[in-house]
Amino acid sequence: HHHDECLDKDLRPMPTRVLDVGQKDSTIKLVEARERSGTFIALSHCWGGTQGFRTTAETIEHFKSGFDIEEAPATFQDAIIVTRLLGIPYLWIDSLCIIQDDPADWDEESSRMGSVYSFSYLTIAASRAASDSEGFLKPRQHVQHLLRINSPELQPADIYLRLKNTRNSYNELQSSGFREAEPLDLRAWTLQERWLSKRILDFRTGEVTWWCQKHGKKESAMEQSSENASLLDPTKLYSRGSYLGWYSLLEDYTRRSITFVSDIFPALSGLAAMVAQHDKTTYLAGLWWEDMALGLCWHVSSQSSSSRDPYTAPTWSWASVDG
Repeated sequence: HHHDECLDKDLRPMPTRVLDVGQKDSTIKLVEARERSGTFIALSHCWGGTQGFRTTAETIEHFKSGFDIEEAPATFQDAIIVTRLLGIPYLWIDSLCIIQDDPADWDEESSRMGSVYSFSYLTIAASRAASDSEGFLKPRQHVQHLLRINSPELQPADIYLRLKNTRNSYNELQSSGFREAEPLDLRAWTLQERWLSKRILDFRTGEVTWWCQKHGKKESAMEQSSENASLLDPTKLYSRGSYLGWYSLLEDYTRRSITFVSDIFPALSGLAAMVAQHDKTTYLAGLWWEDMALGLCWHVSSQSSSSRDPYTAPTWSWASVDG
């Protein structure tokens, strides 16, 4: 409320479909929200190997009629709990709000994914969960220790001491080459989800961190104000005449895993659209026409690299090489 950069001045458009999370003990319903304005939360998560709970032509009517929270995998359950506790009525989860076996729906909705995260009230990042079955509201080890003492009146009292963790912020993960990265930090799709979100509540293994347009904070250093230290500043990707921020982002992006090679450009399209709109430039297979001379100077730093199918990207693009 006190950050000019973070104020929601207008009602934001809703995605095509959202989950109406209702109140405690009520069913969750998939609802059509196109043409509406409202407040919703988006989930950034690792699908993992268990993908049975998703919207298809067969399951969509069941989800629209309503399902119990216990039916959903643990990460979805946790996201519903947090959304309810924050008093937000709607939640967007890609695997439930996009019809997964409908190519036309997937193409249309994936092209809008950038705006979904841009317009969400908040993004919940389930960083510590490698799959949807793990969940992120779990006990945390080595975070706090119990100190049992007696007061002057000999009344027993418990004091919880929190160990200070200085190795678990996203900024430090980037500078350390992701040596301490969480599963979510290593997935290609989640990079633009993080950059495009206005606010992020990030559930990591050791602590919860917060990012908005102006601040970055973490539990282990709540007394430190990180003024202007937010990662959620898209202007870092470009300044007129320079695309060094974009190239730095590509170094991060190409380190990450992607299940389907055909997603190499779609998983970056939201960020590319944002840069193109800001600078009125022309985007070409991961590079920029106005900076093509420098953009073509990419090289492969990893030793194990191979060329991808020529239909994935032209050979002059970094996306043509797996490395």
